[in-house]
Amino acid sequence: MGLLRDNKILLVTITICVCTSTMAILEPCVPIWLLGKMDPPPSKWQLGAIFIPDSIGYFIGSNFTGLLPVKPWRMAFCALVMSGLSCCFLPLAETISQLSLPHFCIGLGVGMADAALVPMLAALADRRGAGGDYGPIYALQQASVAVAYSLGPLLAGQAVHLIGFLWAMRIAGFSDLVICPFMVELNYDEDHEGKKAPLKSTAATFYSSTWRNQGES
Repeated sequence: MGLLRDNKILLVTITICVCTSTMAILEPCVPIWLLGKMDPPPSKWQLGAIFIPDSIGYFIGSNFTGLLPVKPWRMAFCALVMSGLSCCFLPLAETISQLSLPHFCIGLGVGMADAALVPMLAALADRRGAGGDYGPIYALQQASVAVAYSLGPLLAGQAVHLIGFLWAMRIAGFSDLVICPFMVELNYDEDHEGKKAPLKSTAATFYSSTWRNQGES
């Protein structure tokens, strides 16, 4: 629980949970929505194939976007905007083929967020003096993903029953968009570099002082 006292670690953890929830909501809700919306209803292979674009998007986002020369907080900001807007536009699709683009963008957004925020957790842990022990921080990240995949489908199912699929997806999209401005708080590079300088000077002073004492003895 000590890690959650750091505001930036808490923000990253919540962001990962919120962003992952968009994917967790899609998996149980979209097939049921398609069965009720489409006439004739889609076949079984089509219900499974609709998740191929977001899988491809996540693969690209998580493996390649981290190579871009973009600050992590900016990448996370763009990922949340992309995922949020895609969630809002997804219910407007009239055919299964029209679902491909929003599904791909949602998967790409979640992958980009993971590529940006998961390494940032390690950097924040180093700032707290983790000393290479990243087990607790990544356990916290996995816990946030587990919360998203456990509560996301549960709450989404109730929301779809009460307010419909359209507004359930809009709420999921708005959640991503609302948290976007907070990504500016994760621009910790300048603060981190500013804190590193005194540590270097302190280490140098300690070394020279010890060397003089050894010389005198």
